[in-house]
Amino acid sequence: MDELQYRFGDGPCIAAMRTGSTMHVPDVFQEHRWPEYARAVATRKVGSILSVPLPLEGESSASLNIYSSRAHGFTGEDITRAELFAEQSAKTLRLELRLARLQDAKNNLAAAMKSRTAIDAAVGIIIAQNRCSQDAALKSCAAPPTPATSNCGT
Repeated sequence: MDELQYRFGDGPCIAAMRTGSTMHVPDVFQEHRWPEYARAVATRKVGSILSVPLPLEGESSASLNIYSSRAHGFTGEDITRAELFAEQSAKTLRLELRLARLQDAKNNLAAAMKSRTAIDAAVGIIIAQNRCSQDAALKSCAAPPTPATSNCGT
């Protein structure tokens, strides 16, 4: 059902994520907000839809989608329960997203440290070969090589 929404470019799930509001489609045969999507879903024996946003942080967005095979398949109590469940689920998802961002930052730092180790080794070799300062060796590493360069500029 979600793939259909993405294909049509809109639907209750996408609207819930975009607006941050619960979207309830009591009867897909009488739905006028997303007519093409509603017709496509109706052929898959879906009678009603409930889409509840999961409040996340930053650029991330998600929603909980619940489908019923019958029209008017969700009571007010069902909607309240789904919203409470989505709120709790969003807390877990926010934590997972933070952990993923921290893991990415850790991986980026590790890669930077590996690069730094290689740079430091190269600088050490240049200092030893050319008997120059660390600053001069770093400049030599940063500058494109030229045939006229015989030492680190000292």
